[in-house]
Amino acid sequence: MTSARARASGALRLALPAIVLAVVATLRQHDALASGALAAAAVLAALGAVRPVLADHLGATVGRVARALGRAVELVLSTAVFVLVFVPVWALGRVLGARPVRHVPGWRRHAAARRVEAADDPVADAAREPFGLSPKPRNRTLVLRASALVVAVALLAAWHRTATSPEPQLVGLGYWAPAYDGEAWARPLFEDQAGYDLLPDPLTQTRNADHEGDFEVVNGVRTSYGPEDPRLTVWVLGGSTTFGIGQRDAHTIPSELARLAEADGHPIRVVNLGVPAWSTWQEVIELERRLDAEPAPDLVVALDGVNDYSLFTELESEGRDPRWPWAIGADRDHYPAPATADRFVEGSPEREQHLRRYTGALNRGWEGAAALLAARDIPVIRFWQPHVVTLQNDATEGPIYERLGFEHGTLGPAREEYVRMGQQLVPRPVDISDAMDDLPEAPYFDWAHTNETGARAVAEAMYTQLAEPIAQLDPA
Repeated sequence: MTSARARASGALRLALPAIVLAVVATLRQHDALASGALAAAAVLAALGAVRPVLADHLGATVGRVARALGRAVELVLSTAVFVLVFVPVWALGRVLGARPVRHVPGWRRHAAARRVEAADDPVADAAREPFGLSPKPRNRTLVLRASALVVAVALLAAWHRTATSPEPQLVGLGYWAPAYDGEAWARPLFEDQAGYDLLPDPLTQTRNADHEGDFEVVNGVRTSYGPEDPRLTVWVLGGSTTFGIGQRDAHTIPSELARLAEADGHPIRVVNLGVPAWSTWQEVIELERRLDAEPAPDLVVALDGVNDYSLFTELESEGRDPRWPWAIGADRDHYPAPATADRFVEGSPEREQHLRRYTGALNRGWEGAAALLAARDIPVIRFWQPHVVTLQNDATEGPIYERLGFEHGTLGPAREEYVRMGQQLVPRPVDISDAMDDLPEAPYFDWAHTNETGARAVAEAMYTQLAEPIAQLDPA
């Protein structure tokens, strides 16, 4: 009986760490790790049952590791206390000429007496071991069980803390690893951008806040790649895709435009004026504001589409009349949506009328900006960007469609409406909504934002229309 109990105890002691790991991995939904830990637990349990002496060896090893960790933690904590407590107190005493313990009656005598008593006290010797651990514990099984319990509680507490923390999200979606193929920088960048908050603005409602981390924003402008001696300055307006959600500073669409121009012999400085969630009316206000306050650029580029179309579809779904107040950014929260308004599907005559009204409001905003640019002889080129509804590649659409809940063959009406919106704008943007169609994999991680491959593809499509104007502006 005793032998059987010893074998069972040895098996449990050997397998317990692997069992704890398997439980934590299962709770965190790491199936591969959980399976491996369970297999390791089974092997260790078998070894412990056959050879109980292995459990004893493991116990001795755990004891040595615990003592080593205890000494390391003791060293770190004592050093921290010395640096953070004793050094400032000593420095303060030197400066002020004061000694905090000097006025305590008999403190030297009492301290000397305590040292003498401790020198002959075996209990004090044991206390001097890190955390009171004796080199030769009387009950090794109890120590092992207590250590295993502490480890298990610590692991479960760590899991609970991470499991109950909300998953960082952008536009309502969490990080999607398939879009980044294991790039180590991608998830930290996503989490940093997911926590990025805009500042309020009296004219445009929001504006970029300065930021330093996995991406950089200085004076409201996202940092971009640029050559050392640029000869032209290009302002790039847009929303979050221009800003570069999902891309590092040097690999946003404006940064890639700078690279393409530099490779073509035209070093340019791009100014990334993209702001997440901005649409056309906000870009126009920002353009006019900067033209009044800063040196004029040589060229203005605008990349639009997704946010303008999203606002239109939101207004339609709410039954609102998508005319002047909504298109220029009125706060819809101040105006209750009509409870009995009709909702019209894509392609219906009523919705087409609403679309013309909406684009008419956008065009009225651009009239003033275009006139201002023309008066200063600054050319402007607009682009109508790709959207997941414009993706036409049966071989690559599957994963992103599944993530977004789309079905193959159902987005045709939305695609046609999106393209028609761009065709009704003045100045008419260049349609590059098919820029993703020929890529071997769809670069999207939501309906608009892409990885850096997608940013490069959009920049290349834009540069086919920008190469000649840039060359004319930079004949050298």
